[in-house]
Amino acid sequence: MEYKNTLPANTMLRQYRIEKVIGQGGFGITYLAYDTELQRQVAIKECYPRDFVMREGTAVTPATPQSEVDYKWALGKFMDEATTLAKFRHPGIVQVLQILKEENNTAYMVLEFVRGQSLDAWLKTLPGRPSQAQLDTILQPILDALSSVHRENIAHRDIAPDNIYIRPSGEALLLDFGAARLTLGQHSKTLNLVVKDGYSAPEQYYSEGRQGPWTDIYALSATLYRCIAGKKPPDAMARLDAINNGEPDPMTSLEAMGGEGYSSEYLAAIQKGLAPQTKSRPQSIQAWRKDLMGGAISAEPAISHVETSTQTKPDRGGLSTSKPAKPRGSHLVAYVSAVVVMIAAGAGYLLYQGHLHAEEAQAWDTASVLDNESTYASFIRDYPDSPNIDQARQNVAALSSAWDVTLGDGRKGEALASATRDNLITVAGYEVFDTPLKQQAVVYRLSRSGKTVWTAAFGETGEDVFHAVTQLADGSVIAVGEATASGDTRSDAIVARFTPKGEVAWARRFGGPGSDRLLSVVQRASGNFVSVGTTTKNINSLPQGWMLEISPQGELIDDRNFDHPDGGMFTSVVETVGGGLVAAGQTGDLAGSDPNFWIIRLSSDGAVLLDRQPGGSGVDRINGMTVGANGDILLAGETTSFGTSTADGIILRLTPDNKMPPKVLAKQGQDRLASIATDSGGYVYAAGSSDSAGIEYSSAWIVKLSPDLRTTVWESTGTDSSETMSRTLSLMDDGSIIVAGRTTDLDTNRPSFRIHRIFPDRDESGS
Repeated sequence: MEYKNTLPANTMLRQYRIEKVIGQGGFGITYLAYDTELQRQVAIKECYPRDFVMREGTAVTPATPQSEVDYKWALGKFMDEATTLAKFRHPGIVQVLQILKEENNTAYMVLEFVRGQSLDAWLKTLPGRPSQAQLDTILQPILDALSSVHRENIAHRDIAPDNIYIRPSGEALLLDFGAARLTLGQHSKTLNLVVKDGYSAPEQYYSEGRQGPWTDIYALSATLYRCIAGKKPPDAMARLDAINNGEPDPMTSLEAMGGEGYSSEYLAAIQKGLAPQTKSRPQSIQAWRKDLMGGAISAEPAISHVETSTQTKPDRGGLSTSKPAKPRGSHLVAYVSAVVVMIAAGAGYLLYQGHLHAEEAQAWDTASVLDNESTYASFIRDYPDSPNIDQARQNVAALSSAWDVTLGDGRKGEALASATRDNLITVAGYEVFDTPLKQQAVVYRLSRSGKTVWTAAFGETGEDVFHAVTQLADGSVIAVGEATASGDTRSDAIVARFTPKGEVAWARRFGGPGSDRLLSVVQRASGNFVSVGTTTKNINSLPQGWMLEISPQGELIDDRNFDHPDGGMFTSVVETVGGGLVAAGQTGDLAGSDPNFWIIRLSSDGAVLLDRQPGGSGVDRINGMTVGANGDILLAGETTSFGTSTADGIILRLTPDNKMPPKVLAKQGQDRLASIATDSGGYVYAAGSSDSAGIEYSSAWIVKLSPDLRTTVWESTGTDSSETMSRTLSLMDDGSIIVAGRTTDLDTNRPSFRIHRIFPDRDESGS
């Protein structure tokens, strides 16, 4: 879409750098921007009523002397809206972070940047219509938000499927409060009234119309009508005209269209909310909510953002396979036998089911599965006498608490990768299933309190493992690893994409006559994925560094080998600030006696800018990598080249001019760093294992360093009576860190999947 009269990219508004335009309407322009102080993305809404103004450079000025009064009035209304919305702190309302006055002769609202998708976009992904339970999950936070704003005598006046947004966590919120309120009908004839045919109530079509909560109820009812009927209602004025002329209402009722799967009370409440006469509609959200919730509600736990089907019981049967890619000219059949287990965490629901009303049971089930503040807050408010009320409060507290969980129901397994985004946690690795005996690659999705939301197991008979995982903005997951068929000595690389509910969207298998595996993956700014690892041309040849680029649909874009005389592998990859890539690992193979660090830097067009193997006479390996706050690349690993016979943890800082000053974390014993991350303040976190704590087995080792790497701010070494190892580390927005790896019972020598949430600043480990 072409946008006109907008601020150019890289324009600075105080500490905010404009990145691009993400929307433009009759009254304003919305930009994606970057907060250079807090180092986060934000949305910025600019007051730009295009009928009255023009842009001179970056400044906004009245288009004519006559439009100056109208512009000042619109600017005042914009400021009123911003000031009012800034008072609200509600999960169902996009948060105003800052108001910028008198910048460029206009005003700006700085808003939280919301990731996810609109209700309109979500509906288009469904194979059929959503269930009543799914709609209720979306509706509850919206009703709560509207109740809050209506108490302040504010109406939204522009509710429609494109203004309801669904976060990756499943929470819904309202966008764009301001557009419909800038209806200058009584102030100026030059600015048209804002209506959305099919969604706007009749009173919005003329300036003297009496508007209030009932206006939003009409629009929200029309939105529900669209969700169920698959089309929006007829225009309100056409309906009103027909009724006034004694003709039938051109809107077919939902019940007449076939309302199977929805309670009659639910459909009747929507019909009542769509009454053309204002007095015939409910006059408040509270009254309308009672109408909506009057009927029994089906107990479907949650919405799906991409897919709607799910399995609720473990099923080791097969899953249909996506069309395989054909890398290297070979026709390799992609396969997957996946298990998707939705874990409905509300066990208390079963105990009290006989005593709860249907709507209370559904509310508790929804809150337990989504496991976030807004759904628990709604449940506590609406059902203060519920037997689940204490558990709800405990669950809210758990969202901000440290924890330590072991997954897999006692199965042998290990977490090898983790990713966090938008308060969702994803971990991946392998587990061994006893019936039949096989090792499957697994992915777990956890809530912020450590509850398992879903599990996906991937593989047939043989040995499969995911080595790396990344979490996308829509809540879906990309996992990479390797698959070895039963009785085979060679492996193929695997790449799989999972939907936000844990179902396989597609799976691809790459490989040749030798062994191939992928060990790291990153999403580029272009949306493509780059994965690195190791490949061998045949079973007797040395492994070489390997890099694939794959489209979001799983199609192979690029396949590239990096040869070294001693062989080698890449264990980590990142995209640099300029769009280039850095891949790192080691020369030789895992069994090699003296591997060196191996670091490759590529330009944005793929040219090799650096190919270096630093290190000494000992064993030197890079195991993890991240982009630092200042754009430097931080590499974590292990070394025996610094004067001792034992391994030490090491961090290398790769600067833009390709210098690599080391930071050795020397302890007594065998120590290694496996993963590294940085927070917005530049502090560096690294995790691995150490046997330097005076015990005869290795323990998880986590360290927090100052941005310059000179000072150890916080350190933790496990001391429980089992062998533990931290394989991967990722950061949460609240300052906590997620550390995943394994714990091994010393009596049985059986490793298990173990995940920690730790608050270093509180010194809380969750153990």
